[in-house]
Amino acid sequence: MTRFAPAQHVFHHGRRSQMPKADENADGGVEIYHHSASFLLTVGGMWLNSGYGMDEFTGYKQVAIAQSTTLMFTRAFDVRVKPEDVDLRIELDTKFADLIRFDRWPSVDDDGEALERDAVNTAVHTGFACGANLEMSDLWLQLGGATWDGPWLFLDLNRPAEALPEHLRPYGPLGAYVAIYRTTLGPADVELLESQYDAVPPKNVGFLYAMEADAVDPATGTAMTFAAFRDGIRARNTTFPNPLVWAAFYVFHSPDNHKYDFWLRSDQHKYRPRVELDDQTLPPGGFEALPLVGGPYLRTPGGHDGRFEVRHPGCDHPLVLDFSDQHNPVCLDNIAACPQPWLDRGYALLVFAQTLLNAGKRTEAAGAMVERVRVYQRMAEADRGTYLPRVAIALFELVLHHRAGLSPASALAFAHDGLAAYEELAGLREPGSQDPVDYDHLAAFTPNDYWGRHLLSGALWNLAWVLKDAGDTPAAAGWMVRRVRVYERLVQVDPVRWQPEPTQAQADAAAFGT
Repeated sequence: MTRFAPAQHVFHHGRRSQMPKADENADGGVEIYHHSASFLLTVGGMWLNSGYGMDEFTGYKQVAIAQSTTLMFTRAFDVRVKPEDVDLRIELDTKFADLIRFDRWPSVDDDGEALERDAVNTAVHTGFACGANLEMSDLWLQLGGATWDGPWLFLDLNRPAEALPEHLRPYGPLGAYVAIYRTTLGPADVELLESQYDAVPPKNVGFLYAMEADAVDPATGTAMTFAAFRDGIRARNTTFPNPLVWAAFYVFHSPDNHKYDFWLRSDQHKYRPRVELDDQTLPPGGFEALPLVGGPYLRTPGGHDGRFEVRHPGCDHPLVLDFSDQHNPVCLDNIAACPQPWLDRGYALLVFAQTLLNAGKRTEAAGAMVERVRVYQRMAEADRGTYLPRVAIALFELVLHHRAGLSPASALAFAHDGLAAYEELAGLREPGSQDPVDYDHLAAFTPNDYWGRHLLSGALWNLAWVLKDAGDTPAAAGWMVRRVRVYERLVQVDPVRWQPEPTQAQADAAAFGT
């Protein structure tokens, strides 16, 4: 798979219009997702009213509360092991309890009354996160070959499989480095928070920083080693106290020369950002001043006006989804300018179909191949000359290898579509024409590269076999005769190359009863 640079997208839902009979506006939520090749870092959010009014009378069943801020490693899910080791696969799959995360605080007071309204988990920026109740399982210590060094922990999660404990080797290298700083609170903060919330204070507070193991080291211009990651963080961050102080402001310096200013508190002031990168401050309104979504690949330049721009790495021409006029939504496509995502999808569907077929799921495999055809047809609508060949080969492979997973009517329709595509590519049919091709009079046409085996000839073969499978042997034989005519014309133009083919084509036609 193609690896792309890490990307972060920040969402602010905005305030909705007040509902009829509601006594309040709905709060706008905040979502932050930092995606890198090896991990995903997400915020847990905040308490939000429902916007329907009278939440207290419905037991707050429709409100939102802060969840955990989580660091998830892509390759730690659906861990690949030997097929027979089903129990081991289930055991190795990462579960919520395994995640490195900041659980919300405050949650409940000493009497069990909910305090979720005050909890805020939005402290994420690129690979950095901070908060209270930092939890992690021993799994990461084992995978990283690490132990705590006072408040610091450094995890090399890119170690090769042979360096891991035997039962964890299916994880292999996860591709990331992680640094964690975690302390308990001092007595003064414990007393302050106990008094303020009448609740057990956080078990700990801290921060983490994650980055790709192959990120460039500014000092060398090559991939950063784990030692450089660890030593660079220790050398740049020598002033963090132990214990950390609640609601204090700190600065973290990353080994790739970035600076994170952060506010270490997970309660109240829910629309105030906790983390700023390289002095790039947010507008005075904090999260509430942000558009619906901002990031390199998805953005709403107009704020909350309903116009979305969707981009792909390597292409700055966006797909535009414009809902600003609710009665006239508009889609401005970018397929012609940015075909690569569609090409990638077509290839992924081919691989997925083969996987399904190998698992004995013929109908599902055929469905994936049909979707592949639809992808290329959509591309051909934007640029027929460039992408019609992909439509043709996708139809050919669908019918040749997957017709058993199609209904007879669908198989016949796709076979006809595939033949029509190759007839157009072969120069026998004008685009959009429904007139049948007269295969008994091909002398007026000069064969091109689309006439031969697995092309026009292959499409005729497919159609004949679909008809034969349906019990229409006379019609099937007729199409096999047309295939003979194609090879006869090819021999007229290039006898050296095509001389053996008419004889074989005639034998194939004879097998159909001609």
